[in-house]
Amino acid sequence: MEFQAKIDNEIKEMKKVQSEIQTLAQAKQALGEKKHENELVKQEFELLEEGAVIYKLVGPILSKQDTAEAKNNVDKRLEFLEKEINRTNTLLKDFEKKMEAKRVSIMKIQESFKAKMMQAQQMQQN
Repeated sequence: MEFQAKIDNEIKEMKKVQSEIQTLAQAKQALGEKKHENELVKQEFELLEEGAVIYKLVGPILSKQDTAEAKNNVDKRLEFLEKEINRTNTLLKDFEKKMEAKRVSIMKIQESFKAKMMQAQQMQQN
């Protein structure tokens, strides 16, 4: 019973970590998509002719925006997204290490349980 409770507790914690990994993976994917979109915008800016007019969607209204300001905003957004992706990758690695530690812990509990069972069988045979 004691071993089963320990295993159940470890499995419960492992599921929490697994859930966090899933959430982070989804966030990383969303960040990657946003980064890709902004990279496409940056490429489009490079194709613009000198003096081209850029409009920004603000709510339901398109408003003129300064070209330099628009390019600067996209660059800042890309920088931010890159930092967030790196932060998410670091968190994913940390949670994967926790997951591996939980697996090892469960295996040790199972091995300990098997050893106790074998010891109990030997005692009964004697």
